[in-house]
Amino acid sequence: MKAIDSPAPRFRLVLLVAIFLCSLSSMAAERERWTAQERAVAFTIDDLPVVSNIPRNSAQLHSITDKLLATLQRYEIPAHGFVIGAKIAAQGEDHLHAWLDAGLQLGNHSYSHPDANAVGADSFSQDLMRGDAALRPLLQTRDQALEYFRFPMLRRGNTLALKQSIAEFIQSNGYISAPVSIDNQDWVFNRAYDRAIAAGNEALMEQIGLAYVDYLSTIFAFFETKSMEVLSYEPKQILLLHANAVNADYLDEIAEMLQRRGYRFITLQDALKDPLFNMPEHYIGNRGLSWIHRVAEGKGMPIEMEPHESGWLENLE
Repeated sequence: MKAIDSPAPRFRLVLLVAIFLCSLSSMAAERERWTAQERAVAFTIDDLPVVSNIPRNSAQLHSITDKLLATLQRYEIPAHGFVIGAKIAAQGEDHLHAWLDAGLQLGNHSYSHPDANAVGADSFSQDLMRGDAALRPLLQTRDQALEYFRFPMLRRGNTLALKQSIAEFIQSNGYISAPVSIDNQDWVFNRAYDRAIAAGNEALMEQIGLAYVDYLSTIFAFFETKSMEVLSYEPKQILLLHANAVNADYLDEIAEMLQRRGYRFITLQDALKDPLFNMPEHYIGNRGLSWIHRVAEGKGMPIEMEPHESGWLENLE
């Protein structure tokens, strides 16, 4: 008589496969929950009131400010703006009042945006204080302290003496330096974007804008990976953007891209509590660098720079 195959082994195999697949699904869901809880980024926006590479009238400049602020409020992004003092008189302090009305904070980004490596400690320090004098009275009318300084171009000194002199001056005047962990070339995209605006080429504007959002996603992926290589964890990040037209028009897409990557939006003050920004860095040179690169260099690791803009964009220049 022929033996009848028992279904038990086959059932156990199917059950084991099902348990394994469920385990993978659970691990993926847990990883997504961890990412959503742990990834955080502070927006810092430089060169206020407005960056413009083409002639714009007052209404057009205010449109950039209004769009930026509307998106920041829509996504509840507690951005910190950094002001170039000389531009306040040129473009109007009402831009800055709009930032303050939106409940956002402002910091000093110098008076004329000098390169510390080029002008020296004395000239740089004097420019910093001119920026302070241009901005502080406005903040005092709102009972807001002026606490943070952002180095133009992120350049902190190309000699040890210069770097130490400027750092000591900043600290002695009650400022906290605002570093950056996620740097990028949004200004290159904006330069091309402004030219497309001037030419009235809406198709090119859209091409540049969408490419810019994809580029920023690549930038975040790069620094997420670099963070793990250098720090063995992903810190609370500090993003550098500029108050320009391409960000005004595509900040919605940027915010949604970051939410898909699991980021929540935090203040600069909160981000600076991350251990990364208390780690020593000893870079002395001409480049403006992400704090992650600076820490990597201090650990003896090679500095691998973040991706640049795509070649076709360079060809538009």
